[in-house]
Amino acid sequence: MSGLGYTETKTGRFHIAKSMATWTSDSQFLPDASITSHLMLRLDTFDGSVASGALLGSFDVPGAGATGSAPVDGELNFRFPFRVQ
Repeated sequence: MSGLGYTETKTGRFHIAKSMATWTSDSQFLPDASITSHLMLRLDTFDGSVASGALLGSFDVPGAGATGSAPVDGELNFRFPFRVQ
């Protein structure tokens, strides 16, 4: 199962794209309903309309133009609005 993705774009003069590299995080659902991944998501709060938390770990599967892994330096914090239907 492929998980989240991360893309870096290197730009030149006038912010014209020169190259791109993409990484994803490989995740697996295990028989005991747990998930294994090098990228972890921590959900700190959800009030019914906004989810807040952090991404930790690394994007471990290199894609087009990428080599190695892309570690998250510290935590990548997020706040996503949701509409529950």
